[in-house]
Amino acid sequence: MNDRSQERNFIIFLFIFALALRVGYWLYLQHNYFFYANPGEDVMYYKNWAKAIVFGEGNSAESFSGMPLFPYYLAVLFRLTFGHWAAVNFFNLVLGSLNCVLVYVLAKKLFSIRTAVIAGLLAATNFILIYYDWLMMPITLLIALTLVILIALSGDGPVTKRNWFLLGVFLGLASLGDGKFLVFTALLTAYFIWRKFHFSLNKTLNAILPLYLGLILILGGVTVRNKIVGGEWVFITSQSGLSLFVGNNPEATGAYEHPGFMRPSHEGQDLDQRLFVEQTVGHPVSQKDVSNFYRQKAISFITAQPLEYIKLLGKKLDLFAGDHEQSQAIDLILQRDYKSMLDWNSYRLIFPLAVLGIFVCLIKKKNTSLAIMMVAAQLVFSLIYFVTTRHRASILPVLLIFEAYSLNWLAERIHFRQYRVLAASLLSVLVFLLCTPPRSIDAQTFAFLNYSKAGSAYDAKKDYQKASQAYLAALNLQPHDANNLYNLGTAYVNLKEYPKAEALFLKALEITPFNVDVLFNLGYVYEQTGESEKVGKTYEQVLGYAPDSLDAHFRIANLYQNQGQCNEAKPHFEAIIRQKPILKPEIDKISSTCN
Repeated sequence: MNDRSQERNFIIFLFIFALALRVGYWLYLQHNYFFYANPGEDVMYYKNWAKAIVFGEGNSAESFSGMPLFPYYLAVLFRLTFGHWAAVNFFNLVLGSLNCVLVYVLAKKLFSIRTAVIAGLLAATNFILIYYDWLMMPITLLIALTLVILIALSGDGPVTKRNWFLLGVFLGLASLGDGKFLVFTALLTAYFIWRKFHFSLNKTLNAILPLYLGLILILGGVTVRNKIVGGEWVFITSQSGLSLFVGNNPEATGAYEHPGFMRPSHEGQDLDQRLFVEQTVGHPVSQKDVSNFYRQKAISFITAQPLEYIKLLGKKLDLFAGDHEQSQAIDLILQRDYKSMLDWNSYRLIFPLAVLGIFVCLIKKKNTSLAIMMVAAQLVFSLIYFVTTRHRASILPVLLIFEAYSLNWLAERIHFRQYRVLAASLLSVLVFLLCTPPRSIDAQTFAFLNYSKAGSAYDAKKDYQKASQAYLAALNLQPHDANNLYNLGTAYVNLKEYPKAEALFLKALEITPFNVDVLFNLGYVYEQTGESEKVGKTYEQVLGYAPDSLDAHFRIANLYQNQGQCNEAKPHFEAIIRQKPILKPEIDKISSTCN
């Protein structure tokens, strides 16, 4: 059997092996993970956005409030699989397995077949990659784009103008999913002008102009779309200002910390961030105004408290380099037992070995600058905003390649009996491990997250008694958590314990006065207890914060109709029809009974 056949067989084995591990983990969680049917808010957000795209629902008359690449990717898969999410999930596992093959290809181009084999196996068995392939988040798609871009740039890079243009298109698409690709594009431009083109104007224009033409075609198209539908020039997403503020404020920790004045759902966040600004400035604001408000608050913190900001950058560096639960999302935290068993090559070990590999490559002047720049782009982006395990995972395969090179290089030092170099290298890794021990969240926070998540799981099963017990346990740990106050109140509504629900909703409103979910449910409680005067006032409050709330319009219209106040009910019925013309026959039928 020749070398080419052996390589082909290994690639087939690598793909099947990676897919088997991913499918096995998927099936295992189905039967052993209590929260399997209740994924995190981000997962549901992307799924709901994708379904809204497919069915033409949602609010399409606004700028994008999130990164649009992944939901449109999911929408395409949703169409192709005829709406079967299990098939979409399986396709994501296939893509994750193909990423392991791409890791092999890139490692071979950068180093050797031996390093490529090690890197491919490390990627196939890496717990974090398996986890994100199962969770169905943007990471798998972003990794694929990262690897394709680096493979395209390996060697001498693109040659023709057409190839440079296609590279720009790929970078533009990738930037719709992760802002670090914009940082990478800037680094790439500087690198080619300096190292490849030697400041030659002719070479620079022939390459960089097509590159930026492809980039602008994608990013400019999205920006123009935002202008057409939203009326404002918004670059990709209106969330950039809030994201900058979340990562840069006096209470920032370096990781993502959800602001306490906003609901934890994406939909709630989109509305609450605007309501908070309007409450602060005292007048209505646009999406662009909202983004600018938070951006300015972040910049004010940086300029007014430079020493605190420098300390914050240190925290971000520590989080980026270490394996800390603080930067993990709730699903990964709640799978800590699986992680402790299966994450044999943890990030804590990967990072120092990868840094050692990068250092050796720089010393030996290997052609790995672009791969290093991809890691640097993620670091810069994390320092600008905040660190999350999810965002950092998109460059994990690149780190695995450098780790594989480092392991191969260390093995060669043993082979050549270069024990002094070997000892110095291993000592540097050991010092790093001692200086950056893994940090878990405290037991009370873990219990709080577990109880909160358990409550939502019981809610989904309509076991409201157990849900109320879980939420109550969470509140015993954090009594002023507005979200659990609302959730417990809702559980009591479902149990028809209305006085308890009312007390909880009123307490939640003391913390977040413009929480429309709490207000709406409080209005429902007043309906059930027959306090009609409070019903109308409460639903009017909802409409004051969320004028497009169909549920609030319908509840108020129904209230007025039951009281025989047809003229007062009519505007609310009309508001429903304006937003949902498809409901006109049903609304006309209901309103026609008003006497």
